[in-house]
Amino acid sequence: MIPFSDFFINASPGTGTDWLYVEKVHCRKEVFDMARKIGVIGAGTMGQGIAESCLVAGNEVVLIDATKDLAFKGYQGIDKSLARGALKGRITSEAKDDMLSRLLYSDNYDGLRDAEVVIEAVFENLEVKKE
Repeated sequence: MIPFSDFFINASPGTGTDWLYVEKVHCRKEVFDMARKIGVIGAGTMGQGIAESCLVAGNEVVLIDATKDLAFKGYQGIDKSLARGALKGRITSEAKDDMLSRLLYSDNYDGLRDAEVVIEAVFENLEVKKE
């Protein structure tokens, strides 16, 4: 197994950011293969898509948003998408139920404590992202 730290190179010089850039393209799959629980911050369209992809890959997902209502709307969007997939025969209803059983939603960041990977998918507002 490749250590997680081997996937990154130094922060972008001179930008004043702490962002790290992925060094190897194949790392994304290996990082997600190592993770069992993934947190997604932001339950909008992008956050829903990311969370659903993680569920399809077999991960447990915690979907976080600013309010419980917004997080629940994200949950409902994923439920609707999976139901559409089951209706079209792309997945079974059992697979849909299994994926939804691994999806938690909340407005509380404590749900991320045991997540191995956290993905930020918040709308483009720098103040919100800094929180």
